[in-house]
Amino acid sequence: MVAETLRKPRLPLPVFPAFRRLSPAAQIALGLLLVLVAMIAIGPSVSPYDAFNIAPAEALKGPSVAHWLGTDLFGRDILTRVLTGGRTTLTLTAICTLSAMTLGTLIGLVCGYCGGTVDLVLMRVMDVLLALPSLLIALLVLAVFGSGLDVLVLAITVMFVPPVSRVARTAAMQVAHLPFVDAARLRNERALGIMFYEMLPNMMPVLGVEAGIRVSYTLLNLAALGFLGLGVQPPTPDWGLMISEANGFLTTAPWLAIGPTAAIVLLVLCVNILIDELTT
Repeated sequence: MVAETLRKPRLPLPVFPAFRRLSPAAQIALGLLLVLVAMIAIGPSVSPYDAFNIAPAEALKGPSVAHWLGTDLFGRDILTRVLTGGRTTLTLTAICTLSAMTLGTLIGLVCGYCGGTVDLVLMRVMDVLLALPSLLIALLVLAVFGSGLDVLVLAITVMFVPPVSRVARTAAMQVAHLPFVDAARLRNERALGIMFYEMLPNMMPVLGVEAGIRVSYTLLNLAALGFLGLGVQPPTPDWGLMISEANGFLTTAPWLAIGPTAAIVLLVLCVNILIDELTT
């Protein structure tokens, strides 16, 4: 009896069933994304180097056992600065995406539910903003309000509210006249209750995909603004700023740009693969 029990095959444990349903490419992308985020979260804390410590004697040294990605113009360890800058980048990305998704969803929800004049006025404002290049909107906001992390968040948020509101409006209009929404109206439920308890939950699949798209665009635009010197200011590490600082040394010290560039490409690529998995 004991032997039969020992030979009895084990049933597969229900561990990460959603992960097993992903395609191989999406599984790899998710794994790389988790590893990168974990490295960014704990890497600076366990690194033997300080991201801000200047060591002129170590300046512009290539990759080695001591410095895996080499050192920059001021002798700072590039790997440590990439990981430290990742904290800033991911934090700003999360804040900007959440802000843009919240405001854009509210506008789209109101337009999809109310229709009429409210929809016409709000959507015309969004259309005007959509007619402008997104980076130009950010530059205008930064020119008016100056530099700073709070202004940077505002610029990225204003940049992405119009496309998010368009997507949210379309999703809201698709559910605004479904039977359960009409039933809520017949029960004389409040408009806010109908929008947030009846319509919004049924818009979440579309909004989830849109949020993933905004994450990718936010990462790229933060890097672009940092490269132009309009994002995070030195000496705070930032991927776009690090690429900008490496611009004059691409032939003599190419390792200066490899780390931050690889981090941006890897992060955006993994997010896009996962978004593609959700939409197929």
